[in-house]
Amino acid sequence: MDEILSERYMALFLAYGVGERSDLTFIKSALLARTHPKFLRPDAALLLLTLFDQMILRPYTGPIPPLTPDPGDRQQLLPLPNIARNESYFSTEVVRRSLDEILKKLEDLHHEVSSQRSAQGNFEQLADDQRIVWMESSFLCSSAIRTARC
Repeated sequence: MDEILSERYMALFLAYGVGERSDLTFIKSALLARTHPKFLRPDAALLLLTLFDQMILRPYTGPIPPLTPDPGDRQQLLPLPNIARNESYFSTEVVRRSLDEILKKLEDLHHEVSSQRSAQGNFEQLADDQRIVWMESSFLCSSAIRTARC
């Protein structure tokens, strides 16, 4: 990845506000500890953080105001989905386990690709880099979706 672009993604990741949510604070810290150009790039870390926040935790457990609020009702929020009523599905422990599973699979994938690279040398390095980005993105998205289903 281009160095300037990598720095920009890292700046976005570091500036991403997690608010008072301890689970998001944990996720951000865990991702930051593993962010490294040879393993978890800053763009992948930002992708995982925003997926957990915007696609799993907020829709299922966070307060969301309606698109057209009633001016007379200041406490009005959209109702939680039925699955969210079982709080154990979205507990901090479950979120941490999910992140650990995703990072473990990424580490396995990283080791597999690294060993393949060692076996073939630097031949077609660019093609391999593109394949890794695609595999990581596909894996991250499918893991986040599976997590949301619980």
